Amino acid sequence: MTEHRPKPRTSEWGGMLLPILGSFVSFAIVFTITFYFANGRSFKPRHLREQANADSTETQKVDSLAIMRAQLDSLQRLVDSTAVVLQQLQVEVTRRQEELKNLADKLANAKSEVQQEKLRRARKIATILAALPDTAVAAMAARLPDDLLVAVLQKSREKDAAKLLAAIGPSRAAGLTRKLVNLN
Repeated sequence: MTEHRPKPRTSEWGGMLLPILGSFVSFAIVFTITFYFANGRSFKPRHLREQANADSTETQKVDSLAIMRAQLDSLQRLVDSTAVVLQQLQVEVTRRQEELKNLADKLANAKSEVQQEKLRRARKIATILAALPDTAVAAMAARLPDDLLVAVLQKSREKDAAKLLAAIGPSRAAGLTRKLVNLN
């Protein structure tokens, strides 16, 4: 005899199956989330993650080196252009120094010519004063500036210089004599 067992009702199986399935799904979700956070928020195995990090670090180093190379090339171009500008400035400075030297030589020559002209004129005035009578020399010397009289005294003969000093008075003659002595 076969015993006839009553068939379980679907509602009974469903009543038991649902909590079992719910527990299994909950366990799978908790396990997945735990695995995700335990592995550094990645589902890749650790050795693959480390390889990816190493590749990323290597790529960053290569990129960084490329950027540094570009900056170095830019700085080299800047140095080269600065060297060209510096060389141009050195040429300009040399040219201007030569120009300045030429101008200084011209100025020295002009000063020398002016001094020679002053001496020539002083000699001419000395000759004129020597030919004048004493009263005319005194009147003329009273109106001439001291530096011109000193130049005339330098170019005059001793006799003519004595005549000029006597004509201008003792205090002015003493001052001119001091200036004459200080020139030498």
